[in-house]
Amino acid sequence: MLNKIIYPSLKRNTVFYLFLALIVLEFILFRSYVLKNITDFYPSSFDQTSYLLLTYRIYESIQQQGVVPGILHSEVLPTGIFFPIQAALFYVLFGASRLSALLPNFLYFALLQLFALLAIQSFSNKKSTALIFLGLLLCIQAPFLNAGDIGDFRMDFIAFCTYGMFVCAAIKSRTFLTRTWSVIAGLVACIAILLRCITVVYFTPIIGLLFIYLLYQLKISKNSSTESTLIKTRLINLLLVGIMIGATALPYLWLNREAIYTYYVGSHVLGNEKYIRALEVGVTNTFSTLSFYPNSLFSTHIGDLALEMAGLIFFVYILYFLLLLITGETRNEGSIPSWKMGLVLLLLCILIPLIALTADTNKSTVVGSIMAIPCLWLFFWFCLPIDAKLTQTPSRFSLLNLLAVVVLCAGLYNLTAHLAHHPSKQKLQNVTTITKMYQDIGDYALKNQWPAVNLSVDHISDYLTAPGLAVVYYETRNRYIQVDIEKLGGTIFAINEADVLSSLKKSNVVILNLNPYPEASAYPFNQTITALKPLILSKLHENFVPLGDYQFMDSTYRVYVVKNNTLR
Repeated sequence: MLNKIIYPSLKRNTVFYLFLALIVLEFILFRSYVLKNITDFYPSSFDQTSYLLLTYRIYESIQQQGVVPGILHSEVLPTGIFFPIQAALFYVLFGASRLSALLPNFLYFALLQLFALLAIQSFSNKKSTALIFLGLLLCIQAPFLNAGDIGDFRMDFIAFCTYGMFVCAAIKSRTFLTRTWSVIAGLVACIAILLRCITVVYFTPIIGLLFIYLLYQLKISKNSSTESTLIKTRLINLLLVGIMIGATALPYLWLNREAIYTYYVGSHVLGNEKYIRALEVGVTNTFSTLSFYPNSLFSTHIGDLALEMAGLIFFVYILYFLLLLITGETRNEGSIPSWKMGLVLLLLCILIPLIALTADTNKSTVVGSIMAIPCLWLFFWFCLPIDAKLTQTPSRFSLLNLLAVVVLCAGLYNLTAHLAHHPSKQKLQNVTTITKMYQDIGDYALKNQWPAVNLSVDHISDYLTAPGLAVVYYETRNRYIQVDIEKLGGTIFAINEADVLSSLKKSNVVILNLNPYPEASAYPFNQTITALKPLILSKLHENFVPLGDYQFMDSTYRVYVVKNNTLR
């Protein structure tokens, strides 16, 4: 079915073949980047390690019970039920590895580009226009950041892609005027919700407010039967999309209501962690709260290169507009159908996430990427009416073709500059040492037949986590070990002597930083641990023995294991 929908839209010109060549190049660069910079490295960030560990558990269950029983009897992720399952299915096809886990990221990114190309070609039959938009998409920084990007196993990048695909499909449908692409937009929204349930907070207001707007338009357009017919068609299609989203989201949210409430309401609304997360990214007052996501969107996720190319594109189209004014060609036929409806859609797709994210005290540097694609569309939306009036004269199209070459080359430069990156010697040394430390801990635990590693650490960082230890050991030794972290290192909040004593009593492995702690830290745990260091050392000397010292991240870490191999 998709072949019948997509292929006829592309086979009319050579842009399709250029797009296929581009995707092949992207995959070669992506695979090389992952193999050089990711597969042999510990997975940074707690979220990423937790998700990876869950996918490996599901894969192990599949190995033992089969695909369907293995999935049904596995732990689920309430905030994105399909996210770990799709990774586990890729493990079944290609083997359990970080590359397999990240392949869906590339797949969604390729589909995003395809949807963008199809959407732009439905408004312009000029090859140059399609290539300009595709090049501009490749100029943005969201796919190539250190966190939440194409090489990060978290839901953020896939949310960026699926939300962008929804916007492109909605644009392609002439803002829900055509049934086929309206259904595709609905399907993409459903997939996005299953991959990350919080996106329902974006889709529901967008569909609801657009429906209300159409009802208002229907009320004031009674004198025009043609316009009323178009509005009614949109209302029916929008209602269908709403039913699809509701049928997907409501059962899912109801079945996982307790876990979702605990994670989003308990943590993001009622808990104190949100203030720590806000302080961590420098949000300290009303102005920084309101400006955080607009600044993050334009400076981080869209980036300087995309903004510069957007300025160049706008300059060229303004020149053309002035030329059309001088020659009087603005009176010629050439307009964008449903331009006003598309503008309303794009504004909603930007403002709804912006309002929702800004209202959340818990700020994140990665989630703002979801607004990047509708922002690109909004910019280009004002260029399309001029593009529609341009007749196919050689003098004009030579400049457009040149612009297409410049923007596409800028996008390719951005792509290769990030994906051809090589890790530094310092980074390689750090990750090699961290991997060796985790392997030594895992080997010791298995040698002594521990049922689990009960871990304590004295410093909060993304490379000292229980899931990180389990993931690195699974990926390098192909053995799963149970790792549980105690309150000493398992919370970002302040701890006291009772917490330390209780944690050390339960632990059989402790990782201790032998160097002075950094003075500035957003985490209360790190702020209070210095005063507790003498107590920790005294208990370690009484009940633990050193396993080894490991130098990484400009510090020396000593691993202690419990004396006499006591099971804990």
